[in-house]
Amino acid sequence: HQMAHFRMHTQLKKQSAAFIRGFHSLISKPWILCFCPQELQHLISGNQAEIDVDDLRKHTQYFGGYHDKHKVIMWLWDIVKNDFNSQEKGTFLKFVTSCSKAPLLGF
Repeated sequence: HQMAHFRMHTQLKKQSAAFIRGFHSLISKPWILCFCPQELQHLISGNQAEIDVDDLRKHTQYFGGYHDKHKVIMWLWDIVKNDFNSQEKGTFLKFVTSCSKAPLLGF
């Protein structure tokens, strides 16, 4: 018990305090207190719902001569929408946006 307390509290005290200061510099404490833990987790970690491929496609910007009706792009979206499972869609989303979860309010 004492070792666990040391590892989880004493040893991490400076790092935890720095994290909390930084977090509060972005979001004031009164705003944080407006949310229950589950809501705050949802806001920080993103939406756990299935990725809306149609919404992602609608908000995608193309370059290099590609466009939404390009044959290769149509193949890509068909594969993502119909052949990818949830985990693969999350991996694809992480590749194109650096986050594996959809934004809270959509793309």
